[in-house]
Amino acid sequence: MPAHEIIAVDPVLDPADEAAIRELCTHFGRYRTYGELEPIEIPEGPGLAQRHDSVMNFLRSGGLEAARERVGTLAARTSYFREEYAYAGELFTPAIAPFLHSERLAAAARVVHGRPVIEPQIAYANLMVPGQELAVHTDVPEFRGANRKLFPQWLMVVMHHSGLFERWRMPIATGSWSRILQFGQPRIEYICPYGHGTLREDDLQISGIGRSEWQPHSDNIWAELCATGEEAGERK
Repeated sequence: MPAHEIIAVDPVLDPADEAAIRELCTHFGRYRTYGELEPIEIPEGPGLAQRHDSVMNFLRSGGLEAARERVGTLAARTSYFREEYAYAGELFTPAIAPFLHSERLAAAARVVHGRPVIEPQIAYANLMVPGQELAVHTDVPEFRGANRKLFPQWLMVVMHHSGLFERWRMPIATGSWSRILQFGQPRIEYICPYGHGTLREDDLQISGIGRSEWQPHSDNIWAELCATGEEAGERK
């Protein structure tokens, strides 16, 4: 397969549009697990998950950390939440228009494929809770007369990797924007009931290795416990 150039678009949106998209993501409504979306089955693969290919690879490899856990636990780690805001040019909410029809993204897509005509097709959000990760996968391709709404996604990926349907494959440029919604870096908080203090330990160190230190309690441990609960409520 030919290699394509990776284009960085910064900023993707102007500040006002970025704020509107964040508001959309926060109040859009339900976010279903990926397995709940488009449950299409065919006689050749009854009962297979939509992304049977990536799920099986994740279970075999254990993900980025090569984890050796129960099958159910591993499956839950990559069973993230997802929702579509637009598909095939149809906007399920008008608030996604600045992102879907971003001229900056369209210009990048022209560079990637060297094609003058770009048709925005889909906008969606992946929502992951601490402990989850996006499994290594091949993005779902599309062919003339065959897409993810008509056939199982694992079949579309098999068609792509077989190389037998290249003449009908639609060129797709995918953009990722990771700053839509962030509740803060995941952390674990330990409060010692014997008065030794509080230890706040980040689940993930992004820039170097940090060392957590115990912090002394205030005079009223119960006030500290209540404050922790209130802080968590404010982040929801």
